[in-house]
Amino acid sequence: VSTACAAQIVTGVITGRVVDSSKAAIVEAEAVLEHASSGRIRTVSTDAGGEFVVGGLEAGDYQISFTKQGFKRLSRSNVRL
Repeated sequence: VSTACAAQIVTGVITGRVVDSSKAAIVEAEAVLEHASSGRIRTVSTDAGGEFVVGGLEAGDYQISFTKQGFKRLSRSNVRL
């Protein structure tokens, strides 16, 4: 006799907008999201409006770093999903 089990997987989305000190969008900035407990990393670039969307993320805390040549690196820790 065999049985099938279905696992419930909880995922979410982190979105944001990267802007400079004058609130102008920073296009093609790199956003690196690292899941604190698993160490999994996802990398995306911002679009023409400075926005990014990262879906399919497992629940937990993330560190997010933003980089773009000519700008100072910005990091945010303990971003909870």
